[in-house]
Amino acid sequence: RKNIIYYDVISFSWTFSSRGMTQVEIQDCLPENILHMVQDKLKLLPRQLQTAMALASYTHETISLDLMFALMLQYSGRHKRMELKAEEEEESKSNLQKPPSWDSPSQEVPLVQLEALMQLANKEGLVLKDALAKNAAAKNTTYRFAHDRIREAARASVPEGEDRDLMLLDICQVLLERSGFMVHRQELLTSKEFNFATPGATEEEEDTNWMLFTSVGHMNSLPPA
Repeated sequence: RKNIIYYDVISFSWTFSSRGMTQVEIQDCLPENILHMVQDKLKLLPRQLQTAMALASYTHETISLDLMFALMLQYSGRHKRMELKAEEEEESKSNLQKPPSWDSPSQEVPLVQLEALMQLANKEGLVLKDALAKNAAAKNTTYRFAHDRIREAARASVPEGEDRDLMLLDICQVLLERSGFMVHRQELLTSKEFNFATPGATEEEEDTNWMLFTSVGHMNSLPPA
């Protein structure tokens, strides 16, 4: 928390800086390992940014702001439906409904706010921002984790269990829709042979291949229904 060890995005390495602290103070601040240190740092971020980082950690090595926004919408939408269902089942004397708080999992995050959150993650050295082409829309900005340990810590922020399984299903639904699988699923079922990476595939088609394979991997990791 005191940034004794931090990831330098310029030198692409972990850097130590005591900043005049005593040895006892340093020992009290240092966790057992780097992963725990990164996890502690993630816990200090806004909850919505923690969610975005966790979702991104289960996708690709790079992720666009647009795709992350779609994942956040799917995630918040599911939580909103769960909250509405719970309210309907709950017997209440009052007909008044409490609006979700700004920090609720069901609260939607506007694209401009998500962009600001990712800029914060970039400032903290957690993600790297890829260069954006001239005149390109902000939603096309792509990010990558600054280090594998940071991605690992983001994944570990959601413990194994029902919450993580439902989050993986959210990711699968968005990725399958983005890949075009939902539209062409009948063609995939009836085709005797389907090659995801044909030599004649366009760049756009190749960019969606990882979505299919990632979705299949996540679904295979889920426990039987």
